[in-house]
Amino acid sequence: MYRIVPVITQRSVVQLDKKYREKKAERWQKIAREAAKQCRRAYVPEVAAPVDFDEAMNRCKQFGPGILLYENEEKKCLKDLLKCYTI
Repeated sequence: MYRIVPVITQRSVVQLDKKYREKKAERWQKIAREAAKQCRRAYVPEVAAPVDFDEAMNRCKQFGPGILLYENEEKKCLKDLLKCYTI
């Protein structure tokens, strides 16, 4: 993992105003840096500012098809979905 982009949805417990998002990202980046140092990780992942769900979906389009997980899904199993993808 090289980049973490937090996503804010309607059901997110914490709803961050846009003016506070950069500040949170800076704090989380510091935590990521310290955690990487503590576990001797060679690479520190970048922590981006949180984005709204729509913005996250727009950013994902550049990577092609993807899988969005939902904890209450009853019909489709992740294992079955992954059969369609090659690595």
